[in-house]
Formats: sequence, structure tokens, C-alpha cells
Amino acid sequence: MVLTQIGQKIAHAVVDNGGSDSNTKTVLLKTALANDIALLILGKAKIVMIEVPKSLRLVKSGIAVPAVTEPFVVADHFQVNIGDNVAKPWKKGEVKISNVGDNFKCLFGQVVPVRDGQVMSCHQLTKKTCDTDIRDELGLGIETDLAGLWHLLEQQPEGDKGVLHTNSRYANIFYITDKNGVVRAVFACWLGGGWLVSSDIFNDRQWRAHCRVFSRNSGNQPL
Repeated sequence: MVLTQIGQKIAHAVVDNGGSDSNTKTVLLKTALANDIALLILGKAKIVMIEVPKSLRLVKSGIAVPAVTEPFVVADHFQVNIGDNVAKPWKKGEVKISNVGDNFKCLFGQVVPVRDGQVMSCHQLTKKTCDTDIRDELGLGIETDLAGLWHLLEQQPEGDKGVLHTNSRYANIFYITDKNGVVRAVFACWLGGGWLVSSDIFNDRQWRAHCRVFSRNSGNQPL
């Protein structure tokens, strides 16, 4: 009798929270569930907390990014310099740029002001993950800037091996505030013999596993 009453109360709670008749019938049929709840109330059962696997694995922390000692003009750096009809052809030692997205050019036509040096961390996604979940896991203060991104590109100007992924399947993701004060996902990947740089709204875009996320959080120590 007690178990039946428990089941009925759960069913009523399902309805109160917007459940359908079929949901209610499912609950009423789950006698094992009612039994487990009864044992829990009587102190004869234990709650087992299952840890949800994290979406991010720390790859490297303590990535030093130098201070910006004079205004960093974004448009002067992020220019396509390989391919046909380029305004300023690539020269040895420079960062190869194969494509700059229209959104990026529209939203980031700005100057990064003088600032102190920064320290970044690099995490790698362990599963398909959206921007909001990445932010929840890393916490606040994850934003970097385009001068920091450019510094990392300069370390791998021709797709050299380094902390940035150079496999075209995987993006390197940065969260950066645009000229309107909106945080955007800016990503770089090696494609077409150079770096492609583009941006997207900070939202629920799904990034595939193995993409890398760069932030100003120190995170945990590498696994």
C-alpha cells in the first residue's frame, strides 16, 4: 500500500511538471523505482554519485603571451597572403594566411590596446561539446585577445608542429570580445596551405572531439 502511494505521488509530480499521461503510466509501472525510493526513505539504501566525464583535458598550461606594448591593429596582421590576387604576398618567416572569414573581418576590425603579458592554457575536447558547456567547465575569465592568438600563430607560421592543431579536421578555439562588446568564438585551423581564421557567435555550436580550446584559465594539471 505504501509503495503504491509513493508511486502515485511521483506520478502526480510528473503531471505537475508538464508530463503527459503516457509519462504517468510509465512511472506507475515502475514498481522497482518506488521500492528503491522506499528503501532510501527508510535508510536502507545509499545514494551513489556518478561523476560525469569532463569535456576538456588539459594539454598545456603556462603558455606565456607577451605584453602588447603598442596598439595591435588587427587588419594589419590578419590578411590573406597566399593564393591569387593577394594584396601583400607571403614572405618567408611570416604567418601564412589562406583565408579570413567575412564575419571575422566585419566584427574584429579593431585595435587591441596596450596590455600586460598573459598566461594561457590549452585544453583538448574529449567529446563533442558546445560553447556554453566549455564556458561552464572553464569558468569565468576565459577570454583572450587577437594579439594573443597572433602570437601563437607566429610560433607556427607555416603549420609547424606546436601547441596549435595543424590537422584541418580540428579547430583551435579562442573566446574573444568583438568591437561591439560581444564574446565570440574565434577559431583558427590549418587549411589550404595556410591558416584559416574565422569567427562565430558564442552559442551552442558543437565542436568536435580533439579540437583545442585556449583560455586564460590555468585549469588542472595535465593528465
